[in-house]
Amino acid sequence: MEKLKNRLDAFSDAIIAIIITIMVLDIPPVLHDSLGNYLLLGKHVGVYLISFIFVANIWYEHSTAFGEIATMTYRILIFEIIFLAFLALMPLFTNMMAQNTTRTTVILYGLLQFLVNYLFRYLAKVIVHLQYTDKTEMQKVYVKIYGNANRYLDILSIVALVVAYFFPEAALFFYLAYPVLSFLLNSAARQEMGLHFLVLEKSNAKSVGPF
Repeated sequence: MEKLKNRLDAFSDAIIAIIITIMVLDIPPVLHDSLGNYLLLGKHVGVYLISFIFVANIWYEHSTAFGEIATMTYRILIFEIIFLAFLALMPLFTNMMAQNTTRTTVILYGLLQFLVNYLFRYLAKVIVHLQYTDKTEMQKVYVKIYGNANRYLDILSIVALVVAYFFPEAALFFYLAYPVLSFLLNSAARQEMGLHFLVLEKSNAKSVGPF
């Protein structure tokens, strides 16, 4: 399963790279100079950045989670495929929201973000439980993956859906704020936990090294 895990890592990275590339290709170019066309381009670029930062954050969390294991199970494989299937819908829902920013498209985009986050958290839970049994160590790994501001970010995602129902255009700022705040608020905790596990790995390497 170790070789399969390495292949899955490469496959997942390729899928995420393709997702981002497709979102760029969906941005319509300006063919005729006019203020309206360039404002529309700006809107498309802004919506693209919302999804780009979200996907980039997911990639970081995904890489960190899978970095905790050297092998995998078929259960992880199945949930990984399901997670990637819904993540791959991001370009479609991003383009829908950019082309037609209505209550329906904005709410659907928010629901997709929420679903992708939920699927990844369950996947990460399966990965962590495969590698660790001590609850304290599990909590440290979760902080390493997510940071420690998830509760506030979950509230923000729910608020974004409520705002999307009444003010679809305004909800775009909430969708952008979610991944940006995830990076900023959780960076210190992630770095601290990363250093903790680096020191732990060096300590373990010394203890099993040659006498």
